[in-house]
Amino acid sequence: KFTQFGWPQTPLDSVGLAEFAKRGPYPSVSGVKMDGCGTALLADPASMRTLINCFVSAEIRVLHMSHTGLSVDSLEALCGAQLPSLSTLHIQGNSVLHDVRGLGALGRLLQRCQQLGELAIERCG
Repeated sequence: KFTQFGWPQTPLDSVGLAEFAKRGPYPSVSGVKMDGCGTALLADPASMRTLINCFVSAEIRVLHMSHTGLSVDSLEALCGAQLPSLSTLHIQGNSVLHDVRGLGALGRLLQRCQQLGELAIERCG
């Protein structure tokens, strides 16, 4: 059993993510760290949904998604995920909060994730 899984600084694309997803789900994972992993990986909401589905039965507490090209649409897809245990969210370096939609999506995510205690959003405008 492992608790955290990550691809930090690993060039990952949607094809690699799909291959990983085929072997899932991964219910024992409590943290996903993918900072700097594919500058456009999470620009596509389909990739975000693929990632979410990998950990659908897991109790994710930590999500590190800085510098992954996270888009507003992908952040909205994340809002639809069941993440009741999420306590740490890092999304720095993604231009996801530059408009009202991004701020609204972040607000909805914060409302849904009642355990969230650490939020890193530097350089997201």
